Amino acid sequence: MVKQPHVLVLPWPAQGHVMPMMQVSQKLVDHGVQVTFSITESLHKQLLANLSSSLKEGVRNDLNRIRIVSRPEGLEYQNQEKASDYLEGLVTKTNEEIDGGNNGEEKVSCVIADAGVYWAYEPAKKMGLKIAMFCPTSLAVTAMTLHIPKLIEMGIINENGTPLKQEMIKISPALPEINIEDFLWIRTYDQGMGKLLFHMGFSISKSIKLADWVLCNSFDKLEPAACDILPYIRTIGPLVGSSEVNQTMGQFWAEDSTCLTWLDSQPVNSVIYIAFGSITTLNRDQFSELVHGLDLTGRQFLLVVRSDMTDAAIAYPDGFTEKGKITRVAELKKLSMDSASEGGSSSKNFSNFVEALKCQGKCGVTAAPK
Repeated sequence: MVKQPHVLVLPWPAQGHVMPMMQVSQKLVDHGVQVTFSITESLHKQLLANLSSSLKEGVRNDLNRIRIVSRPEGLEYQNQEKASDYLEGLVTKTNEEIDGGNNGEEKVSCVIADAGVYWAYEPAKKMGLKIAMFCPTSLAVTAMTLHIPKLIEMGIINENGTPLKQEMIKISPALPEINIEDFLWIRTYDQGMGKLLFHMGFSISKSIKLADWVLCNSFDKLEPAACDILPYIRTIGPLVGSSEVNQTMGQFWAEDSTCLTWLDSQPVNSVIYIAFGSITTLNRDQFSELVHGLDLTGRQFLLVVRSDMTDAAIAYPDGFTEKGKITRVAELKKLSMDSASEGGSSSKNFSNFVEALKCQGKCGVTAAPK
């Protein structure tokens, strides 16, 4: 009997990272792979609270399919030694629980880590575990991130990510140019977050060399040019839920399904969609500019506003709310599924990855170039 692999999944602690990695986990379980999912303590409580609320409404319970465990806050800010100690301790504890449970589970043999969880790659490799890097961003963004060492070498930025030259960057003839000032760590208003984002991006260019597989939440027809310059990255997206899988697993907030009914009543390609993820915050002036800009378009809109997105009192222009739909959390998976269905999924790449997992990496998907 072939032993089923056991993977440890480590997402970056933000909604746009946790959700697709939870969907990866569910797909792995559907293929017979055992999954332990590690998330920060605060988000662990938030995730379970939302799931508990959904279960009261009759949603299928998938908690028994995936082992969800919490991890300390702020490992991204710790030194490598502390982060390494945590990962080693988590793997050891998980394996000890398996040994004592007699439930047929296998010990952890692979880590699937978000590209941003850079602290996990070296210790996982030292422990002899297989490593899959997961990129939740688009392939084009991943390509730009991997270009950071080249930007330093060319003298366009320094080793802290500060621009030294004001110029347009073109990493491939097939991809559009981007202004150096528009790179994420430069564009952010929070200097501390900008420093972290640059360090994370620079670390990804090192971590990818340790990965046995590199997976991305995109699909070939969406980004053919980026696929051509990153042929070793396997697209497995779009990672959206299905009717057979619990739609609330990995969601931090309860979804507002009323927006779908409203959206279905609007003409095709007539609605502007605006959302800022789970960590972006806006001050009073920024939010006011956003709202007035939308108002001036004269278009229908679907605006997602988190309760913690701004610390200012929200005031809308007269008649603004009647021109569109304002919701706390839209059913993003359903919207994504509808818009991306023509491009299809990357089921072949995912199946090859599962095959490689089950044969201990001796077949199937290849790794990034060393």
